[in-house]
Amino acid sequence: MASKNFSCIMISSVIMLLVPYLVNSLVFNMGFDPLGTFIVLFYIVNPLTAIGMGVYAGINVKVLLFQPLLLPLLFLTGMSMLFGTVAFEFIYYAQIYLILGYLTMFFIAWWMSREQ
Repeated sequence: MASKNFSCIMISSVIMLLVPYLVNSLVFNMGFDPLGTFIVLFYIVNPLTAIGMGVYAGINVKVLLFQPLLLPLLFLTGMSMLFGTVAFEFIYYAQIYLILGYLTMFFIAWWMSREQ
């Protein structure tokens, strides 16, 4: 049980904390504007990660209930570390990721209970 939580926490931490920092530092140091890569992160990578965590948490809701909540919190932490502030837009994105994760988790839990 603890290894499932730890693996989810590590995946969430890498995607929400390390990837934006690496994108910002590598792309910005190459002389490009990192805006395009952040758009890809905000609209493709992060929502897919939230949905993936919801699917994984929906398989065992009792143990992994807090995983969809952890993802937006790590997102806000990463953005505040990267940009130095938490803007309203980041809170909006975090709410969307939270809703995506929990809706997916509840749908998968409902689907699995229906199958049994």
